[in-house]
Amino acid sequence: GGPVNSYNDGGLYFGPPDAPRLVIRAGDPAPGIPGMNIELIPGQYALSQSTGKIAFNAFYLVAPQGAVAGQGIWGGDAFNPHLLAKTGDPVPEMPGSHFGEFVTWSVNDAGEVAFASQLDTVQDSVLCVSRADGSLRVVARTGQQVPGMPPGIGYWRVADGAFLDNSGHLAFMAFHNDQSRPPSERRAIFYGPIEDPQLLVFIGQDCPGLASGDTFADLGGPFMSVSGSVMFRGIARGADITPANNFGVWAGGPGDVHLVIRAGDQAPGLPAGVIVNSLSGSFLSSAGRLVVRGQIAGPGIDLIDGNLIPDALWAEDATGALQLVARAGIPMEVEPGNFLTPLGFTLAGERSYAPSQSRQFYNSSGRLLFSVDFIEDGSAALFTADITPVCRADYNGSDGVTVADIFDFLNGWFAGDEQADFNGGGLSVSDIFDFLNAWFAGCA
Repeated sequence: GGPVNSYNDGGLYFGPPDAPRLVIRAGDPAPGIPGMNIELIPGQYALSQSTGKIAFNAFYLVAPQGAVAGQGIWGGDAFNPHLLAKTGDPVPEMPGSHFGEFVTWSVNDAGEVAFASQLDTVQDSVLCVSRADGSLRVVARTGQQVPGMPPGIGYWRVADGAFLDNSGHLAFMAFHNDQSRPPSERRAIFYGPIEDPQLLVFIGQDCPGLASGDTFADLGGPFMSVSGSVMFRGIARGADITPANNFGVWAGGPGDVHLVIRAGDQAPGLPAGVIVNSLSGSFLSSAGRLVVRGQIAGPGIDLIDGNLIPDALWAEDATGALQLVARAGIPMEVEPGNFLTPLGFTLAGERSYAPSQSRQFYNSSGRLLFSVDFIEDGSAALFTADITPVCRADYNGSDGVTVADIFDFLNGWFAGDEQADFNGGGLSVSDIFDFLNAWFAGCA
């Protein structure tokens, strides 16, 4: 109610697209802070997967339109948020330290919120989790010993991304203070229970799935689904690493990190020799399945309009294998008898701020929702695709397991075809035995 002005023209809404409701608006009383009004909602918010929980941070000022007094973070039910912490509040377990400004990272279905804060000591930061009972727990703080690193190496800055799942686990990025490494090489990713997160990967560590001596030069992410799946991006360096093959996507937990896809690799689902030229996007759905977008190059792959490298879109099936969903340049039927040529692909919700946990573009039943931009008329359309596991024993893709698959596999193996690397460990005799085991098991 009342006229709109520069003090009350911003707000946060929640709900279905056809019936959004106002959660909070600039100029409203700041919940839990008497005498203060909301001044600015900077757009940092998080949504739970399915329970209507929300978290956000905002600046507040002396009511009605006085000076800015601080910043707070709120969480809980979307239409009844409560104050979690505000500027000047003491930090638990850190006597003499007080919260400064906040960054909201994620909220799970129980209403637990992960957030970071720059403290009043300026150089110090802290990662906290607000538990469902309202208590605050410090997960990591500047100076604290980093788990999995030599004694004396502590956290330097936390956190650069922090995600909660629905079972009390957390994944986050932080910087450590190892003075033997330049500041740009002090990133590390952590994962584990809120009470005891462990080191997952760090810059300088060997890259899983690559040659010995290939190490991480940079890290991006992490991203974690509410089911606990973790994904991160990395740039590798080493004797056999070039700008054409240094970027990849990895996933997994402590002791089980594996390479999902890398630039320069054989492109999944495409003829031998067609490679992933580059990766332009990797996304983790709320169901914990990966979707990857990249450009492809190789035999039979033509540039679009003479100068554009074509896109391709892949999605993980229920077994964790990447399946080709669509590729640019190949006409798609948009309605009976009407074929248009795709230019590029976008996932539903990809451009939203909300963390990857709340993205609903790929569900647990294997249905993917994506949009396609077309070349001919500049139009776009939404498509769905059902991603089902491929029977790898059907080596030649004839929709059946026959003796011909054995001969075709052996021909590929002797020719050094990457498709014959059946177990992903590099071409070896074990691939033959693993393929034969799969062939005798047949397809469901």
